[in-house]
Amino acid sequence: MKKTTKSFLQKPSTTGVLLAVLTVAFSVVGLLLVQAPLQNPQDIRRQASIDNGVVEISNTVTPGTKITVGQETEVVFKVTTHSVPTDGIQVLFNVISDSFDTLTADVITGTGLQAAGTQVERTQDGFLVQALALPAQIGQPFTTAEPAAFLRVSFIPTQAGTITFNFDREESISILHGSNPLEDKLKHVPSLTLTVNEEPSDDPEVSPSPSPSASPDVSPSPSPSPAVGGIEVVSCNDNCSSNDECGINQRCYDLGEKSVCRLAINPTNNQCSTTVSGPEYSCNQGCATTNECQDGLFCWNNKCRDPQNTEDTACTALTTEEEENLALSCNTACSTNDDCDINLRCYQGACRLATNVSSTSCTPSTVAIISTTYSAPKGADSQSENTGKPAEIAETTTDATEEATTETTETTPEQENVIPGMEKADTLENIPLAENESALDLLRQMMSTPDSALPLIVIGAGIGLFILALIVLLIKKALGNKKSSGTPVTPATKPAAPQDIEKRQNIETPLTTARSMTTPTASMPTQATLEKQVAATQAPAQASATESKPASSMMERVKSKGITPPSGPTVPTNKS
Repeated sequence: MKKTTKSFLQKPSTTGVLLAVLTVAFSVVGLLLVQAPLQNPQDIRRQASIDNGVVEISNTVTPGTKITVGQETEVVFKVTTHSVPTDGIQVLFNVISDSFDTLTADVITGTGLQAAGTQVERTQDGFLVQALALPAQIGQPFTTAEPAAFLRVSFIPTQAGTITFNFDREESISILHGSNPLEDKLKHVPSLTLTVNEEPSDDPEVSPSPSPSASPDVSPSPSPSPAVGGIEVVSCNDNCSSNDECGINQRCYDLGEKSVCRLAINPTNNQCSTTVSGPEYSCNQGCATTNECQDGLFCWNNKCRDPQNTEDTACTALTTEEEENLALSCNTACSTNDDCDINLRCYQGACRLATNVSSTSCTPSTVAIISTTYSAPKGADSQSENTGKPAEIAETTTDATEEATTETTETTPEQENVIPGMEKADTLENIPLAENESALDLLRQMMSTPDSALPLIVIGAGIGLFILALIVLLIKKALGNKKSSGTPVTPATKPAAPQDIEKRQNIETPLTTARSMTTPTASMPTQATLEKQVAATQAPAQASATESKPASSMMERVKSKGITPPSGPTVPTNKS
């Protein structure tokens, strides 16, 4: 009988291993297909506020609001998320005015938000303000269906003029909670312009004026050259749609009917110049505004002084020990000015720098902090000095000096729930995860977003198929063992060979089978042929025996009578 063997794929163990390998390969290939390759360039720039955003920012300025010289004025900004969960609010805007020399900005708490940091930077034509408000409980979303106050800007006009609030569309954001990649839901904040009157009057009610018109264009600028990555860096005062199209230290400034590239610290200048015409008073000389003092000096009580050491008439810089003491005392809780270090004052229960009480890091307004956001090269290739690269997400509210980075041991009421590392506000994209967030919470959050859920589903399907393959393999193996132990296998018996085959001496004779014995074939030997073969094999033996032994007397007598003796064994006659 012909022996048969199982093929490679018919073996149960081989089938299971092959199925497992295919499952793992399917999972890996699926993951590579749904996930963006790491070597591909990725756009890490934040999304700008959008025209149809859900989150809206409004203000308390009404048609009846009157602003007069010498009267303290507050402009409160409110936010409405329309029940959309967000990770907080971040705004960055220019306050353009020459009607006052000091300005404060504070995040309003108690409406579900907490202050993560504020900064005010002095510019050539006003101020640059940044404020970051996070949910009261870090890790939880902030939602509101009604307008909630979150930012208060205060100033006292010293002369008549106009005040314009111009928001940066890309740096003002409100991120959708749990979105990956980050999704901005903030609607574009329109510019706001106010008018300052010399004295109260019964003139028609003051209302926000239209945004300032574009300044006369300067001489034609050189044609823009395309930057690496497909972003064209245009020249100063050219039309733009985003900050990335403007040069270094420039922003896309909103003029109402259009947006043009202007210097971030002097957006009203149509030549992107920082040149200030006027006196540059030195230390302790008289001044009316900080712009009249030399760079680095602050107009304090009509005298140009060192902003970190206003008590010194010689504008002597602080010693290392004094700088350390100032950093340690900054933002600590207080009730009076005596609770704070020298050059600090108690402002709303916290020690702040006297010349810039809005800074949560006690940084002078004369030090460029917020404007560093615009200092990153533009374009998409960091190796090119001319074209630059896309503006990276900047930490715009960190300290300007290493001495001011020391963490404080006490917190103010408004920073009671701020997690470590957030005392000096960070940008909204860099908010760390909540300390009590578990891996299951993170997995649930990832599953709630389509971009991260699809790779997890593919990996889960691959693992499930792998486990299923192992289960099928084990079941098949168990059933095979049960069958072998329960049903005895009887070995097949071989048919007995014919007797005459065992006696054959000639190996060349064809094999006789049961069928050949009953059904003659052309190749089957006859009885006569078999007798001849037997006789042929026995003849030599008889001859040798005859030669070695003498013939008997009986045989001689038989021969003498003429009888021929048989030459072989007598075959019995078949009676049938």
